[in-house]
Amino acid sequence: MRDVASMLRSLDYAAHSALLGQIPGVVPRKEVAVAVRTWAEAWSRWVGALYRAGYLDTAGRASFLPASDR
Repeated sequence: MRDVASMLRSLDYAAHSALLGQIPGVVPRKEVAVAVRTWAEAWSRWVGALYRAGYLDTAGRASFLPASDR
């Protein structure tokens, strides 16, 4: 599960990398930061949910998964 958490964190970082000035050639602009942050958060949640769903679908009822969704 640590690898899954790491992947989710990587997706979140990728979504926010423009805001952090981590993309070569992209200069963060304060006037669009709120809009970019909103889209980054939405994209991160959406892609993370798809990743988790695909992972759980593939893993099925594997013994390394918790017995409960909680």
